[in-house]
Amino acid sequence: MLRTDPNHPDAHLGMARVALAESYDVVEAEKHLQQTLRVDPRHVGAIVTRGEIALTEEDYAGAGAAARRALAIDPSAPEGLRLQGGVAFVTGDRAGYDAARARALAQNPHAAGFFHGIAEYLARHHRYDEAIALEEEAVRLDPKDPAALAALGQHYLRQGDEKRGLELLERAWKGDRYNVRTFTVLDLFEEVIAKGYGLVDRGRFRLRAPKRDLPVLERYVFPLLERAVADMAARYGVAAPARLQIELFAGQDHFGVRTIGLPGFGAAGVCFGRVITALSPRDRNVNWSMVLWHELAHSFAIQLSRSRVPRWFTEGLSEWETARARPEWSRHHTAAIAAALQAGELPRVAALNTTFTRTRSLDKIVVAYHFSGLVVEYLVRRFGFPTIVRMLKLWGEGLPTETVFQRATGQGLGAIDAGFLFDLRGRLGPYLSAYSVRYERFRDRDALERAARERPTDAVAQVNFGFALFARGMIDRAKEQADRALKLHAGLGEAFVLRGEVAMARKDAAAARAAYGAALAVGLDGYELRTRLGIAALKGNDLADAQRHFARAKVLDPDGTEPYQQLARAFEQAGRTAEALAELEGLARLDPHNGAALRKVVAGYAAAGRNDKLLTLGARALEVDPFDAAVHASYARALAAVGRRAEAIGELEAALRCEPKDRAALERELKALRGR
Repeated sequence: MLRTDPNHPDAHLGMARVALAESYDVVEAEKHLQQTLRVDPRHVGAIVTRGEIALTEEDYAGAGAAARRALAIDPSAPEGLRLQGGVAFVTGDRAGYDAARARALAQNPHAAGFFHGIAEYLARHHRYDEAIALEEEAVRLDPKDPAALAALGQHYLRQGDEKRGLELLERAWKGDRYNVRTFTVLDLFEEVIAKGYGLVDRGRFRLRAPKRDLPVLERYVFPLLERAVADMAARYGVAAPARLQIELFAGQDHFGVRTIGLPGFGAAGVCFGRVITALSPRDRNVNWSMVLWHELAHSFAIQLSRSRVPRWFTEGLSEWETARARPEWSRHHTAAIAAALQAGELPRVAALNTTFTRTRSLDKIVVAYHFSGLVVEYLVRRFGFPTIVRMLKLWGEGLPTETVFQRATGQGLGAIDAGFLFDLRGRLGPYLSAYSVRYERFRDRDALERAARERPTDAVAQVNFGFALFARGMIDRAKEQADRALKLHAGLGEAFVLRGEVAMARKDAAAARAAYGAALAVGLDGYELRTRLGIAALKGNDLADAQRHFARAKVLDPDGTEPYQQLARAFEQAGRTAEALAELEGLARLDPHNGAALRKVVAGYAAAGRNDKLLTLGARALEVDPFDAAVHASYARALAAVGRRAEAIGELEAALRCEPKDRAALERELKALRGR
């Protein structure tokens, strides 16, 4: 329709709904909603959709205002009544919900859509038990409603009741043969899971994984879960759910279908409270131990808060839990946090949910997780962990976030914001004083060109335009701007940096070192500059100078991985194995998902006979790739060397399940170890 009428309001609303249904892309949806409301400011569907987004983001005032506006335009609009009832239900306004419910049923005694719609809101807030109750009510009113049947089936599947869930999905499929989610979920269970997956029960846990992976995974997953539950239950003062089902999927698409009903889901794991879905570690770089620990922490937050904890808080708390469990499981995006702080782009604590719903960039989503974790870490340091538990319980009582903070900490969100930012600035001091190129400052080429033209004697304006040109591949013109800036201001460090960028683009290592070195000489210093100097030195075959600059880069940004990567490669090429392994070890510490680095480290230390290193790094490598027979074998030998014979036998047994290259040799080794 948009091809024939690009401004059609209903078509744009439809596109907005599709964007939300397929990937919850609020940015794309908002673009279409703006177009709808530009053409028709009284379009009830668009107003309600904006209200639904606000409700998901926990902007309850905005959602309520949208409901009132929609009903003022059309008092009988079913979607307006649904939003009004949803806001009331989510916020605990029972009288408001009952009033909206009564009006909806008075208009249509079979208004299953009212209950189904509110259940959808609740599901986005992880309130699955209440969503199930409302979907059950929708099905009672209309036993053939395929949307309610399909949603109810999905909810039961996500709570581990597969028999009931699949029965409901079969009924939904009979009523609507065009529902893609229903088809893909049924196909997954009937064709993929039934034929290729197995289940193992162990106490309170049940593990589902591909049949060929289960014998290895169960050896490591169950002990990890037991450790995590024992640790968290003691601190949160509540037992984990009586039954937890962990499902690890071989493919991203299968994981996506099981989790959201559609392929193409980009996460690594999801917690539904009683069910956790994640990717199997086979053939991919993902630290399955870190993912499961993170997701398991969600189950405690969901349980204590009765599913009312804000998304940003539960994500931040899970980030804090993984870092607490293992320091190397921390995220390392401090430089990005510092850049956002300097640019004034850090969100307020009260608005943190929007960083998850309104961010398209994967990099920014990762930073949002890190930032949320920093907020929780600050709260723990400032007020103590019992305050975190208290906050979860207060959310469980249905209190709004502002009240939760006030009661638990004695401070409102404004004071928390101010205290956190003051604390963060202190911790980020070295980052804030360091020089960084930050090409995002040079995106608006037209504005920068205009400034350079209007201020021809302003050296900064000239070099800024030069960076904008360089970012667009206009290398020669960028060099001209750098030269022009230096004629105006002979000591302008950024102009030297731009010259260095141009030289690197031209693969002129000597010129790059000279230019970056000049920037350093006039007072600029920072991780990026030192890293560039180190790379340029390597290209000039000056490993000693590269070491000097990379060592400084590591100090300026302890989270940066580039110096470790570059030096590991350079030392390896120079035959300096011990130094290469040390750099790879540092890289693996900063990147817990880097299976390639861990495998290299294990192989290198095994060859060097460094059992002391293997005892730690062997276990860490298996957290990323538990299907590498060589890692199992190296770890087993290190365990045997220190007398941990039973564990060594277990690792050799695991190695034999991982398609080893020399099975006979491993079998002989295992036989000898058992015979001791």
